[in-house]
Amino acid sequence: MGLAFVRAVTVIYIGTVVLRVALAVAHIHPEKEWQHGDMERASIVQQLTSVPGQHVVLVSYAPNFDLDLEWVYNASDIDGSKIVWARDMGPEKNRDLLAYYRGREFWTVYAGPSPPQLEPYPISTTDNASASVRPQGRIAPQTTSLY
Repeated sequence: MGLAFVRAVTVIYIGTVVLRVALAVAHIHPEKEWQHGDMERASIVQQLTSVPGQHVVLVSYAPNFDLDLEWVYNASDIDGSKIVWARDMGPEKNRDLLAYYRGREFWTVYAGPSPPQLEPYPISTTDNASASVRPQGRIAPQTTSLY
């Protein structure tokens, strides 16, 4: 009984390895493509890391956005982080965030279509006292390929 079990496990293991290699050769990826969400967010992080100062990124999600690709998470020291991620809650509720992170540059990104576009957050004249001045225009997205 023990020898048969060991042989069966060995055959299953070898079969799994052969299947994975065959799928890779055929460029078939059975996993959910969660890596793309991480890579798109990582691209935004890379862009903002090269821009001087501290930043707040307000994220809006497409209605059909896969919540397994969450973009809004932060380091443990949120206030000390170069980039703070937050959900876009609309102009009224965002005003509190603008006041709290006074002096940071505010950006908005729409997580949905690929590649996402990082754009300056539209600050009204009543909000100008609580946010820093930034260059107009958007930062061009960088594309990253996983394969």
